[in-house]
Amino acid sequence: HILIKVTPTDTEEEKKIARKKIEDLRKQAEGGADFAELAKNNSEGPSNVRGGDLGFFQRGQMVKPFEDAAFAMEKDQLSNLVETNFGYHLIKVTDKEEEKKFSYDEVKERLTERLKQDKVEKEARTYIDSLKKGAKIEKFL
Repeated sequence: HILIKVTPTDTEEEKKIARKKIEDLRKQAEGGADFAELAKNNSEGPSNVRGGDLGFFQRGQMVKPFEDAAFAMEKDQLSNLVETNFGYHLIKVTDKEEEKKFSYDEVKERLTERLKQDKVEKEARTYIDSLKKGAKIEKFL
């Protein structure tokens, strides 16, 4: 995806400039420009270093307007301008996977590792909190 950032504090003129930029990028992509290169050179989002690649994601991971647009699209389709609280987006769906359910045996190892990791993190937080309670902290200005 390509993001041109817009914030609530931006002026109408700044929003107009950002909108024109994303519309120009869409025209370039429609005209055959490489979407990944456009993202690398123009996107203001963290995925720009990967050519805008967000990888696979599922419902509930993205902000609603972005998610609604992405899941309504077909493979290789380019979106119209999508506005979110982050700014203006262009989305290009490069691949889709069907939603699937996994058996317990397929996720057992990952699930076990995740539960171990959660336990270690919880115990580490508890230990750090106990150290803080017994510590004498002095601030020197």
